[in-house]
Amino acid sequence: MAHDGVRQSSTANRDGVSAKPVPLLIGNRDAACMLGIGARTLWSITKCKAIPSRKIGSRVLYSPDELRAWISLGCPTEPGAADRVTKAMRQTAK
Repeated sequence: MAHDGVRQSSTANRDGVSAKPVPLLIGNRDAACMLGIGARTLWSITKCKAIPSRKIGSRVLYSPDELRAWISLGCPTEPGAADRVTKAMRQTAK
């Protein structure tokens, strides 16, 4: 199911009843909160492509899985580090 251009998956609770969908992509506020950093800090590392993100329309969105991979690689903040995160995730998926 899509909502505002964001793909979502759903989960079921213990009774098998469908619960609120879990977003596959999250916005900057949720991403900053997940990482424990401020929105401005997130934006500065997003601008230099140090952290993986997707732009859909005017919105910049983040994959929680890619954020976890970014953390596991040591939170690199040098420009272009997002490409390494994406590459590492692809290699892990094989």
